[in-house]
Amino acid sequence: MRSARSACAIVALLIVVLSLIADASALVAVLLASIPCALAALPSRWWNRPWLAIAALVLFALAGVYLPASRAFAQLPLEGRSAHWWALALQCWCGAGISLAVLAGAAWMLRLGGRWLGPVLALPTLLVAPLIGMPLMLLFPVHLVGTTPETAPHQDVTVVGADGIALRARLIEPDGAAHGLVVFTHGKAGWKERHAEIVGFLRGLGWAVLVWDLRGHGRSPPSACGHGPAEAEDLLRVWAAAQALRPDAPMVAYGISLGGAATLLAGDRLDGCRALIIENAFAALDDLVEANAPGPAAPVTRALCRLALGRWPREIRPLDAPVLAAGPPLTLGISGDDRVIPPAHGERLAAACPRATVVRVPGARHVGLIDDQAWRQAVAQALAAAQAAGH
Repeated sequence: MRSARSACAIVALLIVVLSLIADASALVAVLLASIPCALAALPSRWWNRPWLAIAALVLFALAGVYLPASRAFAQLPLEGRSAHWWALALQCWCGAGISLAVLAGAAWMLRLGGRWLGPVLALPTLLVAPLIGMPLMLLFPVHLVGTTPETAPHQDVTVVGADGIALRARLIEPDGAAHGLVVFTHGKAGWKERHAEIVGFLRGLGWAVLVWDLRGHGRSPPSACGHGPAEAEDLLRVWAAAQALRPDAPMVAYGISLGGAATLLAGDRLDGCRALIIENAFAALDDLVEANAPGPAAPVTRALCRLALGRWPREIRPLDAPVLAAGPPLTLGISGDDRVIPPAHGERLAAACPRATVVRVPGARHVGLIDDQAWRQAVAQALAAAQAAGH
């Protein structure tokens, strides 16, 4: 048994080393190594009753798998999307690892605390699993892939992201000659085919649209959600690729939700951008952490964010983006009934950008402004002004 534990420890160490060599974050390296690490950490006495030990391991592993698997399968009944199965397998592996690590910790508490104190120490240890698992859902959202075939003329391209990640993009043409090109950036847990209604509206106005899958989304490889800065750096590469495809076309950046935050963070570096269209973007990430991870989950979420992204949530503030102070014309949409990113975020962005054309739609849901005529009119006017600016 000692040799088996040593082998698990060696495997865990190899996984961590190889992950770090592959430029994975420290958090990802630890998560990938969590199963062999947990098996190596179990006390020797745990195996005195092998069948009971194996049953407990299986039970806890299945409990860890349940959360990512149930989240993914809950999304699948709707048409037009499927799970990214490789990403789901990784999430289930990490979920099982966290659960087994908690089991190992509880086993040590039982051993060190003895017959009476052990259960008292073990029970709080078991509560660590949801305390870690819930924040991880924010960093690693369900990775969904669009399955709706594109019927309009289009061209699929691959863009190399900021750290070498392969980002999948698609250039969709209008029915006639294009007035210009809109680079559209979707939100968290989305995919490039998700906002077909918005793309169809933009094409109907005579604009070509380049849509792309954020890192850890759609057909782009699995990755932690960067919550703005990483996606902004990727957007700069996507923007350059779009310029290469349409070197003389007027260009506009359209971002929605997380895509809107990334577009703001990159806005002052988008060469030749004639207009920004921002829908339901957040102003400060730390405010969302406080709202979605209350109590003891908030500091855990902040710490995991620091490990995964290399920065604290308080450092991610589209509200401080230079493009709000000066830059191209900006159209800002605020949904009055947004329960994902409260309207107060949009109001703070509007206050920081006096030149912005602000469209407030009472009763509109998150990423649902395209259903409102006032928003459609504002977008159409922004595109017409961008086209005219080149003449």
